[in-house]
Amino acid sequence: MKNLEATSKELLKILSSKKIGEISDWDKLVQLAGRTGFGPYLYHIISKDADVEKDKIPQSAYKTLENTYFYCLGKAIHHKNLLLSILDSFNKNNIDVISVKGIVLSEILYGAPELRSLPCDIDLLMKKNDEKKITGILEGIGYNLVLSVYWSNLYTKKNGPFMDIHWMYCAKEEAPFDMKDPWERVRTVDIDNTKIKILSPEDMIIYLTFMTNNDCCRHLRHFYDLHLALSKYTDILDWSYIVKKIKRYKLKGVFYLPFKYVTVMFNTKISHEIIKKITPGFVRRKILDKALDPRWPVETIKPDKKIKPLIEGAIISGGYFTRFIFWAVHKIWHEYSFSNKNKPISFSGFIRYCFKKAKGLVK
Repeated sequence: MKNLEATSKELLKILSSKKIGEISDWDKLVQLAGRTGFGPYLYHIISKDADVEKDKIPQSAYKTLENTYFYCLGKAIHHKNLLLSILDSFNKNNIDVISVKGIVLSEILYGAPELRSLPCDIDLLMKKNDEKKITGILEGIGYNLVLSVYWSNLYTKKNGPFMDIHWMYCAKEEAPFDMKDPWERVRTVDIDNTKIKILSPEDMIIYLTFMTNNDCCRHLRHFYDLHLALSKYTDILDWSYIVKKIKRYKLKGVFYLPFKYVTVMFNTKISHEIIKKITPGFVRRKILDKALDPRWPVETIKPDKKIKPLIEGAIISGGYFTRFIFWAVHKIWHEYSFSNKNKPISFSGFIRYCFKKAKGLVK
């Protein structure tokens, strides 16, 4: 983190301490907070920090934060009302779903739905045998199933957020995980008189760790989610359960980087003993240490397009060569299927597509 420019260091310090210290350039800080999705949260921290002299904040910067906050507040209320309505319908039809991100996660970790930048979709975890009933209920309120893959369904509605309802955390090659335990350990919270199922603290940590591995770990928001969860549940976490899962599914490499970088970026308290238990062997550790530049989450500089897939694969596979190959083949197959969705799909066509991709003839 030594090479971070001043504004990036300031943002990380604010997120870590929830206090506004000395700011070198307010306009740059507000722009960076906006790019990383922390505009509303920065406004909230400013409002709560009694030591902040608001008259010293440039008016344009403060107005930008204020507008961002109230925009997200309006969107959050809309998302929340829709989500609670849908969950109420599911409850009345005895359908169990788990809320894993979005509004509910923001309520639990941030304290209010508008403080975590809103994604374009609502994420729920369902049981596979409830798929038809859930599709029927969503169709009844105007949603249509537009994309179905082997681990999730995506529904869309005019003037409404996407509904991403899945029965696995993410694709199998990214998270080779048995979903039986998370369902057996589920917790319930009450939000506005609606019973909502959420993951246990341990399974929430596991899920949020997988989320940091998306998109080459460039989403600072996902790192901060993990930091907040680790901090909130630090005294009650059953680390033996988490470590057991990591070892069973060979996920040391997948957990090593996120845990390492939340401690670097936010001073997250994770015991040395736990870090030692999830640290991979020398070779995989060296591969992973080279795979992620800690500047990416807070700066807009992206890795070279030619090496980006290799970096992403190294992170997701945790340094395991066979899992990396499995991930690469599945990713290319998905691209081939999507680019030929109105054409016949065949193994020979896939091989030709692979050769074209190797030659740079397709993106």
